[in-house]
Amino acid sequence: MPASLEWERFLCIGIMIVVAIIQALQCFQRPIVDCGAVIEHLTDGVIVYDFKGNKTEFVSRSFVKMFGFASKEDAKKASLENVVHPDDQATARASIGPKTIKRHRERIRCVGGSWLWCDVHGYVMTESGQFLLYFRDVEAETELTKSNRM
Repeated sequence: MPASLEWERFLCIGIMIVVAIIQALQCFQRPIVDCGAVIEHLTDGVIVYDFKGNKTEFVSRSFVKMFGFASKEDAKKASLENVVHPDDQATARASIGPKTIKRHRERIRCVGGSWLWCDVHGYVMTESGQFLLYFRDVEAETELTKSNRM
């Protein structure tokens, strides 16, 4: 193969790689709502929460189902400060760092008034204070641990 054809082939492959990188970077710059199709299939409850504005920007279907909300709109209206168990609020606040929310266990109030044990962790999404939070139901594990201690 002549050197010029090898060079053209190398250049084409390089351009394809650069285009793929640009497309991947553009995907990461999209708002989380644009990636909702992926999030909707997670079993963990997922929300985007604005700590500065004290409001929920996005909720997944699994979050709505996990805590018994009638709709996503109802779930967005609930403030995290009002649903975290009073005994767990200090732990929840202490877990918030500048870039992450450290994994911790807390009780979250469901719509019916019962409390659900959850592992919670998250990551900062924007400089304006939006966090992507994950809630994993660990109620069965917590109850099993309690019963084994008795």
